Amino acid sequence: MQKFCLIFACVLAYGNAESTTNKPNQQPALNGTNCHNHDVLTLTTLANGKKYVFVSWGKANWESAKALCEKSNMTLALPKTQEELTLLHEMAKEKIPYPSSGWWVLASDVGQKAGDFRWGDGQALPRDSALWDKEYDQPDMFGRGEAACVYFYTRVSARLKDNLCSITLNFVCEPRPGCP
Repeated sequence: MQKFCLIFACVLAYGNAESTTNKPNQQPALNGTNCHNHDVLTLTTLANGKKYVFVSWGKANWESAKALCEKSNMTLALPKTQEELTLLHEMAKEKIPYPSSGWWVLASDVGQKAGDFRWGDGQALPRDSALWDKEYDQPDMFGRGEAACVYFYTRVSARLKDNLCSITLNFVCEPRPGCP
């Protein structure tokens, strides 16, 4: 955890993240600046041509993971297709081959009615979406008095799960739309 904090402290000192007030799942508007503050992080380019940072050297709750990505002018990953989710899942398994691990993405019911999951851009993530891991009756953690946030888990299929936002997991960041 110390290594995690030290590395992100360097990233925060290097970048000049802008302060924004947004709805919980909304990305800050991109104004064409601050696209390159993630240069000190190692970007991995996947087969879909998109770049990601797999934060496997430290865990955070969902809000902290989201904030850390944003401080680097990135967002938590938005895997809205099965293809993208599968690519993220496979790379995450390479990053931490054993034991299996969970990875936060930018979807939750934060600020919404329990179980009303939204992607970070505000688009609905319906509970009957094929992206959910139905073999394990997902989603199943909403409505327990705390917001539920979305992740994927490397031990099982490349599908989404939900859990309390307060638990700590690895996470995946991606450059904001419009940034290289």
